[in-house]
Amino acid sequence: METQEDVSLLQPQENVESLNKEKKRRPQILFFISCCILLMCFIGYAIVSNQRIISPEIPLVNATITPTIQTNTFKGGNAFIDMIPNFDTLQVSDLPNMTDVRDIYTFGNSYIIASLNKIIDVDMTTHQIKRVNNPDTLGCVYSTAKVDKYLYIACNVDGTFEGQNILTKVDLETGEMIKEYFINDSLRRTNLKVIALDTVVWGSSWDGVFALDTTTEKLSNFSLKEMGFYEGCVPEGIRIINDAVTISISHRINCFEGAMTYDKNTNSWIKIPDVENLEVNQKQIIDDLKLPNYVSVSNQVNNSYILVSTDGLYTLQRNEFPEKILSFPKSKLNGLNYYSYSSYVDPEKHFVVVIGVSRGPESPNTFASAVPILVINLTTKQVYYVTDTYVQSLNDSPLKLWSLLLNHKIIFVPMTNGVRLMNEDQEIATITFSPANVIFSEGE
Repeated sequence: METQEDVSLLQPQENVESLNKEKKRRPQILFFISCCILLMCFIGYAIVSNQRIISPEIPLVNATITPTIQTNTFKGGNAFIDMIPNFDTLQVSDLPNMTDVRDIYTFGNSYIIASLNKIIDVDMTTHQIKRVNNPDTLGCVYSTAKVDKYLYIACNVDGTFEGQNILTKVDLETGEMIKEYFINDSLRRTNLKVIALDTVVWGSSWDGVFALDTTTEKLSNFSLKEMGFYEGCVPEGIRIINDAVTISISHRINCFEGAMTYDKNTNSWIKIPDVENLEVNQKQIIDDLKLPNYVSVSNQVNNSYILVSTDGLYTLQRNEFPEKILSFPKSKLNGLNYYSYSSYVDPEKHFVVVIGVSRGPESPNTFASAVPILVINLTTKQVYYVTDTYVQSLNDSPLKLWSLLLNHKIIFVPMTNGVRLMNEDQEIATITFSPANVIFSEGE
């Protein structure tokens, strides 16, 4: 019997050679495929590693989202300038009015006086202003504290997330802005107020209280909860009483009455009975300095202005501080409670017109001294009061002028020996310089 061969194992010669070649290529193919897989894994990792992965298990709908506060990088610069800013667009708000004095310090031979958005350096002897804060670099001033030669200035930017409330350190010798605190802070520090005790600057805000050790730059924060505040209660002020930091409590519904004082021995806050307002009476210093209260800026003539103050007239040249040129008689303008003022100086700078807008305590049908008008001769220094104790009905021309002035809708148009008061194309009144007089226009 003939044995049958397994033909599956018998292959032609060329097939054998092909098989041998294929066997030799297999390792190369496997190596190529492995490299491709590794390369794809590397690319995938690089892409994923640069993405923020949010787990679907996080309940974003119920999460509390804190608004991101955008802040600028601290740029430094000089906090002071030795002239009145914004000369070509000058307004009363640019002038060094000290009507809201909050802090006064001595530094060398100067008083450093801080009020809302204003800081001025006044010579103690001459009572001359030496420098004021530069609104381009330090235009926000709310509360201040002084340690050695440094002034710490709190800025409040309430009601917006465009910037947060910050603290700026200024060298009073050089005027240089050294540092800003809280620019990357998660707290808004609303109603930020500061005070100094020895070398520590303390601050209160609706976010709590902080203590800044100015020698080590260490910052300690006390939250409202750990201080023992009830929900809805916030600090309203900070003072030094009996060599201890004391926080005033807001008198809101459900808030306990009283205050809190810091016990440095136990590093804790203790509730105490309410304390009287022991703020230092700084009015006497201001009265002694006789700083003017500016109320109006005239039109610009030959690179100068006439500034109206409640005590007299001042002239202001470019790159300088105001200089007094005339005092008002006390019975004329000083001490009168006006809502606003308007003023005009003629092109030759011989005469100044000052118009006040006041409201008397009369019934709704009458106004007293509704349009006090002064004409001042700058050559002779004579002050003429061309209106006096008006009591006019609501339908007359003076009251119409009163309303237009109050809403800043009057313009001054020069004329020979006087000025016309215009509202658009309508003449409201004419004021003559010599003799000083006012004539109200008839009709509408």
